[in-house]
Amino acid sequence: MKIRIKFLIEPHLQFQMVAFSAALSLIFLTIFGFAQKLQLNNLFETLHKGGQQLPPALAPQYFEILQNQEIILIKTFYLLAAIIVIFSCILGIIFSHKFAGPLYRIRMHFKTCAEKNELTPIKFRKGDLVEGVARSINDYVESTKK
Repeated sequence: MKIRIKFLIEPHLQFQMVAFSAALSLIFLTIFGFAQKLQLNNLFETLHKGGQQLPPALAPQYFEILQNQEIILIKTFYLLAAIIVIFSCILGIIFSHKFAGPLYRIRMHFKTCAEKNELTPIKFRKGDLVEGVARSINDYVESTKK
């Protein structure tokens, strides 16, 4: 039996969940980045003041190293931020399948029931987040058979 993997089951729902996940990550990263920037500004300001006390022969090297460290820290933050946003989008897709899959399954199940003119119980995959919905549907199916 060939298993077909569908990347987006309910695209509208899944795009909304991924967008929400990415937006939440960006909000937290912005807050964290702003707090870090304030702290790093204070640190580098203190280091700059200390560098002004150095002999003129050493000062250019010191300030160059300091500037390189600032650039490295900024690039590292942006790289990690991008990784976090990408990771949150991937998790958003994975998590959205736990909702979108059962919705798709319900739609296909009732379509099949309508074509056959017969109500049958429904099953979801293990780990789907709407197990109570399957129980409710199956309780309804049982009640119609009485």
